[in-house]
Amino acid sequence: MVTHLSAPKWPDERPLAPVWLVCLVLAVLILLPRLWDIDRFIAADERPILNSAMQFLEGLTNGDLRLTLGMGYPDMPLAWAHGATLALEFVLARQGWVPGFPPGLSLDQFLEGWHIQPRPYYVAARIATIVLVTILLELIYGFGRRVYGDRVALTATLLLAFDATLLGYGRLVHMAVPLALLMFLTVTVWLLWLVQRRRLWLVLSGVFCGLSISTVTIALVLLPALALLALLLWWTERPYAPAFRHWVVPAAGQWLFSALVAAVTFALIWPAMWVDPLGAVVWAFDWLGKNMPPGSGNLGMYWMGQTVLDPGPAFYPLAMLLRISPLMLIGVLANLLTLRRATYPRLEWSLWAYIVFYLVVMTFAEKKSVRYALMPLVALAPLAAWGLLRAADWLVGRFAILTRPRLALLGGALLLAGTLPYAPYYLSYYNPLLLGWLWVPRVMHVAWGEGMDRAAEYLNTKPDADQLRVAAWYEWTFAPYFKGRTLLFTTENVLQADYAVFYVNQVQRNIPDPNLIAYFQRRIPEHVVHINGIAYAWIYPAVIVRGSLPEGVTPLGVRMGDAVVLEGYGVRPAADHPHALDVALYWRALRSDLPEYFVYVRAVDGAGTIYARADAPPVMGFLPTHRWKAGQVIEDVQRLVRPAETPSGRYQLEVGMYDPQSWAVLPPEQGVRGGGGGLILGEVALP
Repeated sequence: MVTHLSAPKWPDERPLAPVWLVCLVLAVLILLPRLWDIDRFIAADERPILNSAMQFLEGLTNGDLRLTLGMGYPDMPLAWAHGATLALEFVLARQGWVPGFPPGLSLDQFLEGWHIQPRPYYVAARIATIVLVTILLELIYGFGRRVYGDRVALTATLLLAFDATLLGYGRLVHMAVPLALLMFLTVTVWLLWLVQRRRLWLVLSGVFCGLSISTVTIALVLLPALALLALLLWWTERPYAPAFRHWVVPAAGQWLFSALVAAVTFALIWPAMWVDPLGAVVWAFDWLGKNMPPGSGNLGMYWMGQTVLDPGPAFYPLAMLLRISPLMLIGVLANLLTLRRATYPRLEWSLWAYIVFYLVVMTFAEKKSVRYALMPLVALAPLAAWGLLRAADWLVGRFAILTRPRLALLGGALLLAGTLPYAPYYLSYYNPLLLGWLWVPRVMHVAWGEGMDRAAEYLNTKPDADQLRVAAWYEWTFAPYFKGRTLLFTTENVLQADYAVFYVNQVQRNIPDPNLIAYFQRRIPEHVVHINGIAYAWIYPAVIVRGSLPEGVTPLGVRMGDAVVLEGYGVRPAADHPHALDVALYWRALRSDLPEYFVYVRAVDGAGTIYARADAPPVMGFLPTHRWKAGQVIEDVQRLVRPAETPSGRYQLEVGMYDPQSWAVLPPEQGVRGGGGGLILGEVALP
């Protein structure tokens, strides 16, 4: 009876170098792209995790272990790593070796300081994430070479090390990549147990499973996944394996033993479990129940042109296609095409089974996230490695010019080309084979704070940057990089601030108000932050114009009654409507006690016949005339849409301001009056 499988061997496979040397080179390759420019941008979810890490450190130092509960999921491996690096940063800062910290500061001062100057804390915590990710990737290589073979394990580890998505998430204060790697380690060591039946592997599979669950409780999906893998390997060995009734009892006992080790690991690594185990477990599972329903903890997800709570079953396949690297995608396709020639297909089928099982479970879960797609993405790496190596063997056997070293160099070049151009904004990667950067923002939720640092840097170049007030989406990701004052992104702050910074996933979801988003999209941003072909942030000057009129505005200076002066105007085709014009009007208030006025814009002919019209309060009602102060100049952009029955062509443009109660139009004191009593600005082309 066959009790175990041998680790697969490639023909004439020899280690490329001593294992210690391979691990050393791997460590350098993993660390360099992650540490480079590490202070770039702050992701939206980093702040609460850093806050949790600070509480963890505080709880350990003052003995109140209840502070280590975290945010609802334990996040323990990363919390320990964060706590260690933050403690080291405190020791160094106390000695005066960290810029920005006063020598001799107390621990309480250090713990509170991250609210004042957060960037050094983010850097320290990110280093902890990077070190942990490096260790986990080294372990994946170390255990993987025992079960998948040396070349498969090395190739898979390199694919993971230089995957842009994993690289982007794996250098942040976040648990997504450590969780994905820990879950894959659990599966790898479990397969190693099923292959070699050494008790150590059974224990270690439980340890890694416990570490996974103590990171985020969704890793509980591992427990049925491990049982499924054991059943699958028994099924493939049926001609030689014992009957099911003889197999299932010891197999269940081994699975329960691994689960018990996981539970013990969970309890040992989480300090809150030491003082209140029941409360900690209830806290973690209560979070799991509350967080998984759609929309929990967020404002919806942009999907196929609309905001939804659950994007449905197509989400994860599309997310993985867009996030997978070109080389890994080629390897996965090669694996599928050559799977029948696999030396040990049971191992490969086991990984495919884990991936499919996970995706099915997460697809039925109502809450979805690109970060949850990292778990199957990691598991695809050895499959892609098998596919690439089998494809290389096929090519070498048919083309004399192609040798393994040349193909290895080509693969390395492709790997780097798919990653390094995106540095340091690796999260802006979308599969170039699918031209992802061209269409993803129109169909899928994108961005997580990247680019807000560039928006701040642009505004920092202003002469009076330290005096500016800026309303910014994700204000906590913007403020640490900005010299001036950062305001919460509310409608009122947007209207009153010197500048407003709109962000791509905010615009996608029309937050906080669809009308506010629509109005600002009529305006011309002063600056747009582009990263790798995608527009991430739009910087708009104040609605209340400060200084002179913008370039390109036609000056007028026409007084209308005793209320306002139309200082100038500009006309341009609407960017998001094929048959509309956006007409920017610049009104100067003559007094502060104005009544409520509306504005009309019309396309008319010489006889005064109206062919298109728009009537609305100024600034779409967000800044009505009764709020204007004497001397203020207000930019008011009105949209004139051509009706279907009106032919495109050239028309005269008439503009007026009127009392919506009496319909009385404020008379222009100069210029040509139109049939409605307003001012004829000139001829325009209505598309």
